[in-house]
Amino acid sequence: MNSDPALAIGDMQRLLHNMIRVGTIHSVDHGGPGKPALVRVSLGELVTDWRPYHEARAGGTTTWNPPTVGEQATVLSPSGDLGAAVVIVGLNSTGKPAPSNDPNKTITKYPDGAVIEYDHAAHALLAMLPGGGTAKLVAPGSVTIDSPQVTMTG
Repeated sequence: MNSDPALAIGDMQRLLHNMIRVGTIHSVDHGGPGKPALVRVSLGELVTDWRPYHEARAGGTTTWNPPTVGEQATVLSPSGDLGAAVVIVGLNSTGKPAPSNDPNKTITKYPDGAVIEYDHAAHALLAMLPGGGTAKLVAPGSVTIDSPQVTMTG
């Protein structure tokens, strides 16, 4: 902070302004062995340094679903210092809307057109692959299909 009161107020305003910012993913570093995945976020004219982003899970259960360039994100810097910020990804926007507005469905859509959808009201699971897609189920023990009716088409 600056010792001049007017400049100190300006510094405090800047830090306060930087505590929570919304921007878009500028670039993604997918990391590697021993190196975390990081993102840079565009905040208007400013582009952050490489910062960590929140993944859905990172404990005993882990997930890998890296953000994409152009995805809207929230930058959180509790101290107001963007150099110490973390990024929360996954904000829907006009350009990247949610795949549904049905509260009964959980849907994941992939860039190639594949869709995994579960409708908990209808108890229905849908896995849809694009043309040329393949599916593989690996089970070192056994596979059981327990249904009163199984339909296979080809």
